[in-house]
Amino acid sequence: MYLGALLLSVGLVDQTLPHLEAAASGGGNNPALANALRQIIASVKFETWSEQSTQSLATEFLAGSYYQQSRGNLPAALTAARKAAEKSPTFGFAWERVAELEFSFGHTDAALEVLNKSLALAPRNPQAIALKGFLLAAQNRMGDAMQQFDEAIAIDGSLGNAWLGRGLCKIRQGNAESGREDLEVAAALEPNRAVLRSYLGKAFSQTGDDARANHELELARKFDPNDPTSWLYSALLHQQQNHINEAIRDLEKSKELNDNRSVFRSRMLLDQDEAVRGANLASVYSDAGMDDVSVREATRAVNYDYANYSAHLFLANSYNQLRDPNQINLRYETPWLNEYLLANLLAPVGAGTLSQNVSQQEYSKLFQHDGFGVASNLKPGHLRRIKSLALLNDEQLAAFLDCVEVVTCGFSETLFREGQPGDSMFLILEGEMRVYTKQKNGEILFLRMLGVGDAFGEVALLNQAARSASVEAVRESVLIKITSASLQKLVSEQPAVAARFLLHLAKTVGHQLSDLTTKLRAKFDQPDMLSFLQ
Repeated sequence: MYLGALLLSVGLVDQTLPHLEAAASGGGNNPALANALRQIIASVKFETWSEQSTQSLATEFLAGSYYQQSRGNLPAALTAARKAAEKSPTFGFAWERVAELEFSFGHTDAALEVLNKSLALAPRNPQAIALKGFLLAAQNRMGDAMQQFDEAIAIDGSLGNAWLGRGLCKIRQGNAESGREDLEVAAALEPNRAVLRSYLGKAFSQTGDDARANHELELARKFDPNDPTSWLYSALLHQQQNHINEAIRDLEKSKELNDNRSVFRSRMLLDQDEAVRGANLASVYSDAGMDDVSVREATRAVNYDYANYSAHLFLANSYNQLRDPNQINLRYETPWLNEYLLANLLAPVGAGTLSQNVSQQEYSKLFQHDGFGVASNLKPGHLRRIKSLALLNDEQLAAFLDCVEVVTCGFSETLFREGQPGDSMFLILEGEMRVYTKQKNGEILFLRMLGVGDAFGEVALLNQAARSASVEAVRESVLIKITSASLQKLVSEQPAVAARFLLHLAKTVGHQLSDLTTKLRAKFDQPDMLSFLQ
C-alpha cells in the first residue's frame, strides 16, 4: 500500500495500480485506502467513480472531496472535506483542504480560521503556508502575505504556488520586474501548468514585452485550450495594440469558456468572472466606437454581478458616450446618473472610480496595484495605470517620472478654469475629475467624468490654447502634469519613451477629432472634416 502511494505521488499511475490491487485484497484498512487512491486517480482522469463501500475513514472522505471537485460540485466537495476533518480532528491536511474549498467560495475569513487550525497541527506544510499567503493577500495584507510566501519557498523551493503568490504580491506593490521573475520561476517549476503561463504572459505585457507575452499565452492555450484565463489576457493585449477585432474574438472565447473554472470557483465567483469579462468586452467595443454594443455588454456585466461597482461604472461610462452634450435629448441622462451613483455607493472606501478589473490593466485581483495616497509614495510601476505608459518597463517609467511633475488636487478643488491660458496636459493616477463649462446664461453644463487612467488637456499642451472647459476634483486626486518644457525634456533625454507617448497622444487626439466630426455631421449634415486634413 505504501509503495503504491509513493509511486502515485511521483505520477507513475500505471505502476501504482498493481500495488493497489494487491492492497485491496489485504486486511484491515488496506482495501479502503486502496479505493481512496483509485478515486483520486479517477478524479485526475475525469473518470466516473462509483463508491465500492460505505466511507468510514478520513482519507476516504478526503478522496471523495477531490472527486466531487473534479465533477464541478464544490458544495459536495466542501461537505466531504469537513467530514474528513470531523472524522480525524488532528488531521492537519484535512483542515487545509477545508480552508482551500472555503476560499473557492470567497469565504476568506472562514478559510483563514480553519487554516490556522491546520497550521497548528502541521506547521511545516508549505502548501498550507502558501494558501495563507493568498488569503492574506485577498485581505490586502501584502506585507504579511509576502512573509508567508517567503516561508513556503524556504521550506519547499519547488512549490510553484508560493512563487506565483510572491510574484503577484510584488506586482501589486509596483515591483513589476521582480514580480515577473518570480512568475518565471513558477512557470519553470511547473512548465505544463497553463494558468502559470497565462499569468506570466500578463506580466510580460505589463513590462512592454509583447513578443514574450504572446509566446506565453500561446503556450497556455496549448496546454489547456479550455481555460478562459489565457484568452482574456490575450484579448487585453490585443486591445493595447489596437487590434480590436482580435480582442473581441478572444474575449468572446473567454466568456464562452468561463464556466470551465467551476472546479475551482463557486457559482457566485463564476458570475463575478463573467461580469469582469463582459465589462472588458464593453470596453473594447467602446474603443471601437460601437457605443450601443458597449452598453449592451456593460448591462450584461451588471446583470451577472450586481454588486460589482466597476461593472456599474463602466455601464455609466457607456451611457455617457451616448448622452447629448447639448442636453436636448435627455434619454440617457437618468440611466447614466443612476449607474454612476450605484457605482459610487458600491465602491470600497478610497477606491478610484475605474476599477483595475474594468480597465485593460488587470483581471486577477492580485494584479491590482496598491493605492499610494500621496505623491511621495509614487513608484514607477504605478504609472502603468495610464494607457499610454502601460507598455513601458520600470526603467523607462522612472525616466518618464523624472521629466514630469506630480500634483495633487483636493476634494472640490478647481484645477483650472475655462478661458485660462494653458500649456500642459494631465494624466489621472488616482481620484476623479469633473469637466464642465459655463454657458452664456450662467448655467453650468456638465461634460464628462474622468477617472484613473484618463488624460485631458492634450490640445493645450500641443498649441498652448486657452482652456475650453473647467476641471475640478470630485475626490482627492493625484495627477501627472506634462508641460511643454516637460515634453521637450522627454524628447531630448528619452526619445524612445517620448515616441511611444506622442504616438498614443496623436491617436487620442485623432479619435477625439473623429468623434467630433461624427457628431457634427449627424447634427448639421456637414462633410467629413477629416477629408480636409488628408
